Amino acid sequence: MADGLNNITFPGERESAVKTLDAFARYLAIDAQIRQLETSGQHQAAVTLCIGTNPGQSNWAFEEFKKAHLETMEINQKEFKLAIDASVNTLNGFEVKMPVLMGAIALLTLLGLRPRLREYLL
Repeated sequence: MADGLNNITFPGERESAVKTLDAFARYLAIDAQIRQLETSGQHQAAVTLCIGTNPGQSNWAFEEFKKAHLETMEINQKEFKLAIDASVNTLNGFEVKMPVLMGAIALLTLLGLRPRLREYLL
């Protein structure tokens, strides 16, 4: 996640990444509570907190983290698709342009070398 936060590029990405980080911190805090409950002998409370889906419980917190992370990923995926589409548009016609360009280079090379080649004819 640190790499992602160090590579904020697109509009809305920073806010989404911070939201993801906050959700992950909440999840880790709940995980610490679960561990504390378990080490203090409150096994059932630890299990309830661990498998619970209500706000403030572990599975809820993890789902919130996944939603926030997905939002960040969608921003990046949208920008990736836009970049790919722009690249494809840039390459449109390449299969026609390149042979024409290669032919022009070959023709100009031949025209440039003809006077030199004539010097060697006997």
